[in-house]
Amino acid sequence: MINILGKVNKYNYKELTNSDFPGYEVFLGSEDDFKYLPEIARRLNIVSAHQPAKNFDLAARGDKGENSFRLMVRLLKVLNGLGFKGVVVIHGAFYNEITNEKNACLKILAKRLDRLSALFPDIKISLESDILFFNQILENRALLAMPEDFLELKKYLTSRLYITLDFEHVLISALFQDFIGRNNRFYVRLKNLADLKKPPGLAAKTAWLGYLKKNRAGYDKIFSAALKKYEKLKGAIVHFHLSPSDMLKYWYDRKTFVPLQGEHLTAGQAGDKLNYDLIFKRLPKLTAAYPVNLVLEIWPRRVEKYVAELKRSGKIIKKYVK
Repeated sequence: MINILGKVNKYNYKELTNSDFPGYEVFLGSEDDFKYLPEIARRLNIVSAHQPAKNFDLAARGDKGENSFRLMVRLLKVLNGLGFKGVVVIHGAFYNEITNEKNACLKILAKRLDRLSALFPDIKISLESDILFFNQILENRALLAMPEDFLELKKYLTSRLYITLDFEHVLISALFQDFIGRNNRFYVRLKNLADLKKPPGLAAKTAWLGYLKKNRAGYDKIFSAALKKYEKLKGAIVHFHLSPSDMLKYWYDRKTFVPLQGEHLTAGQAGDKLNYDLIFKRLPKLTAAYPVNLVLEIWPRRVEKYVAELKRSGKIIKKYVK
């Protein structure tokens, strides 16, 4: 059984009901949003919650990591008090690959996850598959962007590993890895919007977009191979994110920097090139969870269209569920 779920926040949860979707993931923009959780839980079936992303890194040393841990404790206490027994998604952990910090960061993350699991055994603390891209490499490399990263983390955990697999993140990372394999000289970090206007950023953009256009016929093969690698983590994958996507526009949105222009589209929107047949064919091989919960992540640049486009996306994606 596959459940297609919606995603809500403090601004739009009142515009949706359990008749629109069987369940929802709540996006929390900051700790201030925690106070909305009781009301959202009374109104909607909360299946998962997403931790506040700003200044958050559970694998970081020092104050940032400890503050992230304390924030998670406060969030989990609120959810636990509501009788919540679902998934809490953690997204965003980084390390410096130049100074080879990976193992140290994995050990820190594992220790904190073990502590949280012991404190809140009824809640699945799930790590989202991240993205490898120009802004998440070198001094700021995403810690958990490839299946090998999760397998390395698993060695340090005493508690159970839970994963939220984001299909779009898997695709972007796989394409980027293939691109760098052919064009290693463009493995340069772009930190902010200003870097996009400088020669290294402009050269990287030209080469990257040229690669995407030239290799369009190979997307599905690369995507399928990347998903197959996650099959060895089938027992850990308990949750999914799905975003309609235009691979030819995987470049920075100049207004927001992230997400990429081609990310988080509405299903059926012009430019949506994601192969849903491939995804739903591979889905049963990626998890042992029942039911399978798949959260729709769309991001209309016109916020007032969000609810209508989320509902429309849900109807389209449900057609692929056999």
